[in-house]
Amino acid sequence: GETAAVDIVAVRTEAAQLEADLVAGRLDAALEVAVSTSAAIRRELFWSDPLVVLARPGHPAIGRGGLELDTYLAQGHVQVSARPRGAGLEDTALRKLGLERRIRLRCKDYAAACRIVAGTDLLATLPARYAEVANAPAGNRVWPLPFEAPPLHSYLYWHAGADNDASNRWLREALLGLRSAPPGAAAEKSRNGGAKS
Repeated sequence: GETAAVDIVAVRTEAAQLEADLVAGRLDAALEVAVSTSAAIRRELFWSDPLVVLARPGHPAIGRGGLELDTYLAQGHVQVSARPRGAGLEDTALRKLGLERRIRLRCKDYAAACRIVAGTDLLATLPARYAEVANAPAGNRVWPLPFEAPPLHSYLYWHAGADNDASNRWLREALLGLRSAPPGAAAEKSRNGGAKS
């Protein structure tokens, strides 16, 4: 296909700064969970990703029947979040059921969480697409989440002033073209009773 004359640099930004960075032109586009913005910022659903659970191969609490809710709740968990405290999507779903899990460790990085899980008996709950990529080197087992929880919604954001900018439009179309890719083997394997990913 045709490519625009652009350089792409991936940077981390705070969700609270997203609108200011887009308005100031420090960012051309951003992928982020739902954040509140003004009418000056456009957004389009990028993907909805089901949650899966990672456990090291041979985890002593997970039998051949798979990961059960009681086992999930009895284990310690790694939570991935940029925030120093607060509930994750899965914790909110558990609280609606009157249940709670024990967070033993918080980290900001999915790959770090996967490495921690590989070397401990802790579990990590991640969006399936992130699990597929971040878990590949760690080789943890991927299990379906043993309770109902909403998927993680990610959005593509850009400044309304860039609607007709050719380079920005090319970037948005290229990024949005990625969303048609299936979640991949991790999500499919999780539906089939867990498998090494």
